Amino acid sequence: MIPHNPLQRLRDLDRTSPQFHKQLIDFLRGSEYRDVIQSLQNEDLAWVVEYLDSVSLQTVFPHPALRSGVGSRQYL
Repeated sequence: MIPHNPLQRLRDLDRTSPQFHKQLIDFLRGSEYRDVIQSLQNEDLAWVVEYLDSVSLQTVFPHPALRSGVGSRQYL
Protein backbone atom coordinates (compact mmCIF):
# COMPACT_ATOMS: atom_id res chain seq x y z
CA MET A 1 0.00 0.00 0.00
CA ILE A 2 1.32 3.46 -0.92
CA PRO A 3 1.53 5.79 2.10
CA HIS A 4 -0.69 8.89 1.99
CA ASN A 5 1.16 11.92 0.66
CA PRO A 6 -0.33 15.05 2.28
CA LEU A 7 1.17 17.24 -0.43
CA GLN A 8 -0.77 15.43 -3.16
CA ARG A 9 -3.80 17.64 -2.51
CA LEU A 10 -1.59 20.68 -3.07
CA ARG A 11 -0.20 19.18 -6.29
CA ASP A 12 -3.73 18.43 -7.51
CA LEU A 13 -5.01 22.01 -7.23
CA ASP A 14 -6.02 23.38 -10.62
CA ARG A 15 -3.97 26.56 -11.15
CA THR A 16 -6.33 27.63 -13.95
CA SER A 17 -9.39 27.61 -11.72
CA PRO A 18 -10.81 31.00 -10.67
CA GLN A 19 -11.02 29.49 -7.17
CA PHE A 20 -7.38 28.41 -7.11
CA HIS A 21 -6.07 31.00 -4.63
CA LYS A 22 -9.02 30.44 -2.27
CA GLN A 23 -8.39 26.69 -2.39
CA LEU A 24 -4.67 27.25 -1.84
CA ILE A 25 -5.30 29.48 1.18
CA ASP A 26 -7.76 26.93 2.60
CA PHE A 27 -5.14 24.20 2.20
CA LEU A 28 -2.38 26.29 3.81
CA ARG A 29 -4.63 27.10 6.77
CA GLY A 30 -5.68 23.48 7.21
CA SER A 31 -4.42 21.05 9.82
CA GLU A 32 -3.10 18.59 7.21
CA TYR A 33 -0.60 21.18 5.94
CA ARG A 34 0.34 22.38 9.44
CA ASP A 35 1.00 18.80 10.49
CA VAL A 36 3.23 17.93 7.54
CA ILE A 37 5.14 21.18 6.92
CA GLN A 38 7.24 20.86 10.08
CA SER A 39 8.59 17.47 9.03
CA LEU A 40 9.35 18.19 5.37
CA GLN A 41 12.95 17.78 4.29
CA ASN A 42 15.14 17.95 1.21
CA GLU A 43 13.30 17.62 -2.10
CA ASP A 44 9.80 17.84 -0.59
CA LEU A 45 10.63 21.04 1.27
CA ALA A 46 12.32 22.55 -1.80
CA TRP A 47 9.28 21.61 -3.91
CA VAL A 48 6.86 23.34 -1.51
CA VAL A 49 8.97 26.52 -1.44
CA GLU A 50 9.26 26.61 -5.23
CA TYR A 51 5.56 25.84 -5.67
CA LEU A 52 4.44 28.58 -3.29
CA ASP A 53 6.84 31.03 -4.92
CA SER A 54 5.46 30.21 -8.36
CA VAL A 55 1.80 30.67 -7.36
CA SER A 56 2.13 33.70 -5.10
CA LEU A 57 0.27 36.83 -6.03
CA GLN A 58 2.34 39.96 -6.22
CA THR A 59 0.62 43.26 -5.51
CA VAL A 60 2.32 46.49 -6.45
CA PHE A 61 0.82 49.53 -4.75
CA PRO A 62 0.80 52.46 -7.18
CA HIS A 63 0.50 55.27 -4.66
CA PRO A 64 3.18 56.02 -1.99
CA ALA A 65 0.51 56.61 0.68
CA LEU A 66 -0.56 52.99 0.31
CA ARG A 67 3.01 51.77 0.86
CA SER A 68 3.41 53.41 4.23
CA GLY A 69 5.72 51.23 6.31
CA VAL A 70 5.39 48.10 4.20
CA GLY A 71 7.59 48.63 1.16
CA SER A 72 6.50 48.79 -2.45
CA ARG A 73 5.64 45.12 -2.89
CA GLN A 74 3.39 42.81 -0.99
CA TYR A 75 2.98 39.07 -1.49
CA LEU A 76 0.00 36.88 -0.79
